[in-house]
Order: sequence, then structure tokens, then C-alpha cells
Amino acid sequence: MRKIKLVTFASLIIFCKLGIAAEPDTTFFIDQSPAEIDILKNDFEQQFSNVDDYTTLRPLYEEYLGLIGINGIFDIIDTQSCHSEAHELGKVVYSRLNNFSSAIHTCGNHCTSGCFHGVLMEMFTSGDEHINAEDISSEMNTLCYQDDIGEYFSLGTCYHGMGHAMMFLSDYDIDETLELCQLAPTETLNYFCVTGGFMEYEFLYGESDLQTSAHYPCDSMQHYSAACYRYKMSHLLTAAAEEGKAVIDVINECIALETPRRLGCFHGLGTAFIDLTIADRDLLSQLCVIGNDDDRQMCIEGAIWKIADYDFTMARDVCSYFPADSRDQEVCLKAADDGMYSLETDYSLYFQ
Repeated sequence: MRKIKLVTFASLIIFCKLGIAAEPDTTFFIDQSPAEIDILKNDFEQQFSNVDDYTTLRPLYEEYLGLIGINGIFDIIDTQSCHSEAHELGKVVYSRLNNFSSAIHTCGNHCTSGCFHGVLMEMFTSGDEHINAEDISSEMNTLCYQDDIGEYFSLGTCYHGMGHAMMFLSDYDIDETLELCQLAPTETLNYFCVTGGFMEYEFLYGESDLQTSAHYPCDSMQHYSAACYRYKMSHLLTAAAEEGKAVIDVINECIALETPRRLGCFHGLGTAFIDLTIADRDLLSQLCVIGNDDDRQMCIEGAIWKIADYDFTMARDVCSYFPADSRDQEVCLKAADDGMYSLETDYSLYFQ
């Protein structure tokens, strides 16, 4: 594996433990009551809304962090889906503080951990020393068990975030990312890491990869097709609609695949309809009814895990639309109880 620019991680761990800051850096929090703050926030919001490529947001955050504070920025971006947009903010936070613990407390779990993911990305690619990626990735297990992490994130969420960082660290090389994630201590945590990697990959390449194949790179995945399709499917559905295809056509494409890609495809299908299911709660019971028991389970879990993270009561309401006491309803209710990144879930269908 090639050498990648990053900071010596063993030294970083020691630094983080000795330099723990229990509170956010207060210089990043600004009183929002002065009238001039509203003017600046309006200016920020206008510029933010005009940005099409989230990877270009860093200069905007760097300019306004000292003007409206991170609390002012979150007032604007937290009102919309802001996960990927918060990556650049997390990078700025870590670059300013140069302290992992303080950065965690400053970002919190805003934008469904997006700011935290940015902190990891910046941390892993800071510094001047060049070492093998294997040396630093083996230390990621220490990082996810720090007390600071546990205040905001589950262990599974942390490893998912590590996947974002590993993909970023490897310069979006899928094979290298999979190799890095394999150093997680369990197969389940390895899988969570891989999901983060593919999520990060799809942010940048999901649309352009359609020129290679509607299912690329998931059609080349064997062990991690579910992690891949979880984030590919929205692009696939958009491309299908542009070609005049209906959702049933995409479902038939899933059915035509060999296992495990077929299971991964159904999992991605459920995930792609999370927002629509939140708006129309009987939608999932109409969508995840085709295929065999495993197909339907993967589809249901694709949506319900995340919906339960947003609103547990809503997730159980969605489950109520499946036939009473049916296997599908049981699967749905269990998925709602487990939620995202549960260490208690049976992931055997995801590792085939």
C-alpha cells in the first residue's frame, strides 16, 4: 500500500488523552442576540444555499466561523439535510483547535455526525510525517473507545465515521479502504466502517460512476454489496427515472442479480426511500413486498434502521402498515428496536 500523508497516530492518541477538554472551545460560540449577527447569518445562508458542491464549502466556513460562531452556522445548516455539508465544517474545527477531544465537544452529533466525520478526515490527514497507512489504521480501535466519543456516539457510529476517514485517507481507493476497515476488531465493526467508506465514496463519485455502469461499483462487490448499494441506490433510481423506467423496473434488476448482490440491492432500495417513507408512512409496506423473505428483510431494514434513529415512534408507526403478526412486521419492529449500528443485530445476510 502506498504511503499517505498523515500525523503519527500513536503520538496523537497520547496528545488527545493528555489534552482532553471537557467543554467546547468557547471562542467558537458567539452570542446570537445582537442585530448584526442576523445580518451576517442571512449573508451566510444566502452563500451557503448557492453552493452546489459541498467540497467547496471550507472557505465559507473559515470566513464565518469567527463572525457568527459555530452555533450560528448550525442554526442555518441544521434546518436541512446537512451531513455531507458538515464534513468541511468538521475539518475547519479540527484544523483550528488541533485537539481531537475539544473538536468532538464542539461538533457534537450535529448533522447526523457529519461534523464529527470531518474532524476524523482532517485529523487523519494532518501533519508532515509519512508512514504506512497500516500503521495508523491499526490504532483506530483505540480512538473509538475514548470516553469523549461515548458522550455523543455509539461504538458503531464511530466505526462508520472511521470508514469516511479511511476512504478520504486512501484518496477514494475502494480496495485500500476495505483493507483498512478489515483492521476493525470484529466483522460487525468492520462492516460499519465499510458503510462509512461507501457513503463517503458515493458523495463524490456516485453520479459520475453511472457512466461506467448503473450498478458500479456494487456489481463488482462480493462481500460488501449491501454496504455499497445502501448509498448507490439513490443514484441508480435517479438514472432509471431519466431513462423512463419505473421503480418496479429497478426492483426487477435487483431480482435478476445473484446473491449476495441481490440482497444488497434490496437493502439499498429500502434506504433510498427513507425520506419518502417518513412523509408517507404506508409506503414501505408497499415497497418491500417483492422477493423472498431475505429480500424483503433487507429492504425493510434499509429504511427502518435510520427512521428509528430519527424518530422511534414514527418507525413503529411505519411498521404498523405491514400485515399484523406477519414476518415482515416482526422484521420491521425488530429493526426499529435495534436502530442503526446496533451490536445486537444479526448481520449474517450482510456478510455473504
